[in-house]
Amino acid sequence: MNILRPFVCRNLLRNTVKISLSANSALINITKDFYGNQRSFLPYSTAKMLSSMPSNDGILKKIVKKFVKQNTKSKLLSAGVLLYENIADGINYGEFFSEFGMKDAFNSWFLVTELHVWMLACRVMQEGSNNNEDGRFLRNCIVETMWSDVQTRSKKLGSDNPSFTRKQVTILSEQFQACLISYDEGLSFDDKALASALWRRFLEAECGDFVKLETLVRYVRRTAQMLDNLERDQLVSSPKIEWLPLK
Repeated sequence: MNILRPFVCRNLLRNTVKISLSANSALINITKDFYGNQRSFLPYSTAKMLSSMPSNDGILKKIVKKFVKQNTKSKLLSAGVLLYENIADGINYGEFFSEFGMKDAFNSWFLVTELHVWMLACRVMQEGSNNNEDGRFLRNCIVETMWSDVQTRSKKLGSDNPSFTRKQVTILSEQFQACLISYDEGLSFDDKALASALWRRFLEAECGDFVKLETLVRYVRRTAQMLDNLERDQLVSSPKIEWLPLK
């Protein structure tokens, strides 16, 4: 699943370049040096109406269709912001920090947020009957909101050197794109593949406790199943997600 970089997220349907996880290994340490010790701050009836219009009402039909599309996009944009807030405000970050021995730092906050944004993106991509257009739009709205939050938090951490802060956010965006590819592959295959992806990215290839790794794999599987069971209204009309406990 390709996600656009920050600063260009509004070009919602452009293709992005896939960056392999291995190519970003050198960048991970750079970002950890900067962020690793920084404390975190913690419409279905309308479709029937359109189809029933006489064919000679072409202009009116186009106008109504355009209005419906704009109205739908507005709802999805609002839903994307609220869904991200469900992550930022609803996740028990302290539970993850404690279980996996993570510092209460920006880098740890981002890794937890990134994981949940990915799981939610997998779910919303299923929405929309027209080549999942609604799903892609909603996914990109969530990601754009995340990057807006990241930039705000980063400015607080690196207010003395804005150019360096922007560079670090760009590095994070490259790592984010790479990790989504890895997570997608892991989720598509077996637990072994998923564990490998989570160990490399979320645990930063440092955790030697395989019981904790198993806990993380089980959490991702359970949460992905929970999200799959949500109806469209729970994602778009009244976005509210009750996140599962880690254990």
